[in-house]
Amino acid sequence: GEDGLVSVPVLVEAGAGAMLDTAAADDSIPEAITPPSPDDTQDVAADAIPPETLAAPALPEVLNTVIQSWVDDWQSDNSSGYLSAYHEAFMPSYHDSREAWRSERESRIEGVNGIAVSFDRFEMMANDADTALVRFWLNYSRGSYTDETHKEIEFRRVDTDWLILGERNLEVIVR
Repeated sequence: GEDGLVSVPVLVEAGAGAMLDTAAADDSIPEAITPPSPDDTQDVAADAIPPETLAAPALPEVLNTVIQSWVDDWQSDNSSGYLSAYHEAFMPSYHDSREAWRSERESRIEGVNGIAVSFDRFEMMANDADTALVRFWLNYSRGSYTDETHKEIEFRRVDTDWLILGERNLEVIVR
C-alpha cells in the first residue's frame, strides 16, 4: 500500500467457527514462524488451582444435597441432624418462639415411625455469595395422612455450610 504495508489474510479461530480477517504487515513477511522454545513458555503448576475449585459443584446441586440430608434426617427420626440444618438466627414463622418450634419439631420427629418424606420440583429463585432462596414441593406422609407442601427456604452460607435461615409454606395440599 501507500504506507509500505500490505494486507495479509489471517485466520482467526472463534469458538466453533473461524473467520478470515486481514492484518497489516510490512513487505518483509517471514518465510516460517518459529515456535517458541520450551524456555519461552510458562506452565501452570498442576497444584496452582485448588482441587476443590476445580470440582466444586454448582450451588443448586449443593442446596439439593443439603435439602436431601434434611429430608433424610427427618425421615430417619434424627432430630439433632434435622435441627442442625437450621441457622442460629432462624426464627420460625408459625411459632411464638424458637424454643417452642424446636420442642414441637423434636416431638414430631423422634420416635415417630412410618414417616415418608421426599421433595421434588426444586427451583433456585435467587442467590448471591452468602444467601440463596429456593422453592420445592415437600411430600409428607404418615399413616393415612398425606400432604404436599410448596416450600420456600432461604439459606445462609456459614463457612462452607448452607443453613436454613427462613422457611415458609406457600401452599399445602392435603391428600
